[in-house]
Amino acid sequence: WTSPAAAARRGPNGAVAAGPGPPRGKLQGTAGAVAAASFSLDGQRILSASDHRPARLWEVATGSEVMSFSGHSAQLMSAVFCEGESMVATVSRDGTARIWSLADAQGLRSLKLAGTTFSTATFSPRGEYILAAGQTGPYQRSTVCLWETETGKELHRIGNPDSVDGLAFSSSGPRVSGRALRTAVHAETRQLD
Repeated sequence: WTSPAAAARRGPNGAVAAGPGPPRGKLQGTAGAVAAASFSLDGQRILSASDHRPARLWEVATGSEVMSFSGHSAQLMSAVFCEGESMVATVSRDGTARIWSLADAQGLRSLKLAGTTFSTATFSPRGEYILAAGQTGPYQRSTVCLWETETGKELHRIGNPDSVDGLAFSSSGPRVSGRALRTAVHAETRQLD
């Protein structure tokens, strides 16, 4: 994991960009490449998603695994904390976005969009919504989908011909933004009410 200074530069839901400083430790037991990792808001835990399931929760101080989240049937692409830290979400090439309880690692919801392989997800600031993006169909069109966290009800679906590599909720209201990879500067913001 990175130095505390790098951890302080967290993005949405604890995602950490690499920064200066030597590595502080190694998470033992992760098989395959790590696709994504994020710090909890207090910096005490790391959530990792790797080529080989399950997602894992680690204690920063010791580097030991605290719990794992099993249920996906293909490679994990992302794992994120909900800001209230009662839940985490994972997305996989199996076409599901899953919401898990941090209290006992039990699955709370499995969200699926037919024909979509999810690559990224994020929770709204208070955790009432989850947003996931992935590729849909034979032409790999990007789809961004918004669900209610508690019910799993789909609220909105947005299509985009470019690959979406980042999602964020606005802190000032129900708006979302997504970044596209193949467009030099592209951000799409949609009002969700």
